[in-house]
Amino acid sequence: MRNGVSERRRLVVGTVIVAVLFVGGIAFIRAVTGAPHASAPGPVREAGGVASPDAAALPAAPRVGRPGREVAARAPQPAPVTPPPGDSGDTRAATPLPRAPGGIKISFKLDPRITKSLHMGTRWVSPPTYVGTHDGNLFTVQARADGVAAGRAIHDPSWLPAEPDMVAVTPDNGREVEIAVLREGRSTLTVAEGSVSRTVTVNAVQRAGVWQVDISQ
Repeated sequence: MRNGVSERRRLVVGTVIVAVLFVGGIAFIRAVTGAPHASAPGPVREAGGVASPDAAALPAAPRVGRPGREVAARAPQPAPVTPPPGDSGDTRAATPLPRAPGGIKISFKLDPRITKSLHMGTRWVSPPTYVGTHDGNLFTVQARADGVAAGRAIHDPSWLPAEPDMVAVTPDNGREVEIAVLREGRSTLTVAEGSVSRTVTVNAVQRAGVWQVDISQ
């Protein structure tokens, strides 16, 4: 009877010793390796009504890139801000550009007898000073007005000689006219449409029945 009790006691004591040694060994291994307790779950946060583990407990974001070169994943960029209707976001766009000033340019038709012989056809020139010669009782030249006035092309300018007995224009309105010099002298001719105008100076002399006329603009 006593032998049976002693045998059970030794068995219980041995089991306790083995359990203590097992638990102590596991505790020693964990203390040395720093491994967290398997049964201790990380804190849980509520996100949008769904329980999710704490960000600190989540694995780090993967790094992507070519082999041998890791590149951190880009953070999402904020969406561009769209300006409200009617707001361009640039105040310069709302400022109208200044209109280029208008002006009139006078062109003169070269003598057809010269241009046709050189196979040049009809030629118009607009030099600062046009010089022409002609024999006879009067000097004539074809003239044309080009340019812009009040943001539109010149259509029907007026030709106003300061001295009609020296300079005559036919017709006195229009883009293309004929200028005739009736006598020697110096005078002016104004071409105008709307708020823009151009004044040219006519200087004429006659020697041995040949006219020499300079028209400067």
